Amino acid sequence: MPEAAAICFLIAALFLSAARRGRLRSREWAGAQRVRARCVSVHFSVSWDRDGVADDERSSAEATLRFSAGGREMERVMTYHGVINSPEAGSEVGLLYRPDDSAVALRSEARPFWAAAAAMGALAALTGLIVAVRGREALEQISAFSPEAPNLAVFALFAAIGAVCVPAAAAVWLGLMPYALRPIVSPLMQLLLGAAGQLEEVGAVCVGHLRRSDGDGGHDYYPVFEYCGAHGRERWFPRRSVSRGRFRRGEEYALRRDMRTGRFYLPLRAADAVLIPLSLIPLAFTVMFAAALTLCAAGCIFGAAVSFCALLG
Repeated sequence: MPEAAAICFLIAALFLSAARRGRLRSREWAGAQRVRARCVSVHFSVSWDRDGVADDERSSAEATLRFSAGGREMERVMTYHGVINSPEAGSEVGLLYRPDDSAVALRSEARPFWAAAAAMGALAALTGLIVAVRGREALEQISAFSPEAPNLAVFALFAAIGAVCVPAAAAVWLGLMPYALRPIVSPLMQLLLGAAGQLEEVGAVCVGHLRRSDGDGGHDYYPVFEYCGAHGRERWFPRRSVSRGRFRRGEEYALRRDMRTGRFYLPLRAADAVLIPLSLIPLAFTVMFAAALTLCAAGCIFGAAVSFCALLG
């Protein structure tokens, strides 16, 4: 039992340390206004090799963001490490605006989820304390559990598992689901906008490919296009990886741009109609994973509530 308790305390220390750093960062922006900014333009700083490939880790981007605050129209330039993480022209970005010094920050960076980290740290510390003091007795109670005879150890177990599954389910629904939906929604949206006459063709030249590790020893490639825009020569790239052989460096292609928002789309091919059904496979796995976490969280919270009520009664 001492080894298990030590592991719990180590996990608690890591979570509480992250919560402390996040809390200090969040306090700097206490009282700041939440605003929605529109990305006007994005300028890349990349170094191409002789094959026209640039590593995203060694690149950066400057995005010009326009928003309204205090009855005034404002513009700010935000620097991003890595081009692929930068916003797309025409998209919206959540910002925090501090009226005292007119400072701005990305909402996701200025207000991290420190409260969730603190809760997980406290839960890990409590689990370590229980294991250290009454670990064997808790295991015996869990083994002897029955719905007719609930006990405190089972209540704590249900509560702990539910506390882990709730943020995990939220992260999958809010974080992974948009990426799983994008290969399906983007082509359908382009077809609808085209049918409504809201798309225009823009000639653009492929100037190279951004390269980023896929985490499995390979690389994903993102073609970069240069076109003549309102701010001179501007660049754009799709937010999903594309086969490197589809777009060749130095050749011109016809992109499609939403005339209302300014967002670009790659030209659709007949093969995209085949990829949409195939994209349903990862979407189905994502939905099943998210649903499993949600059901597990709901079941554990219900079990903890029933056990707690039984202990009180």
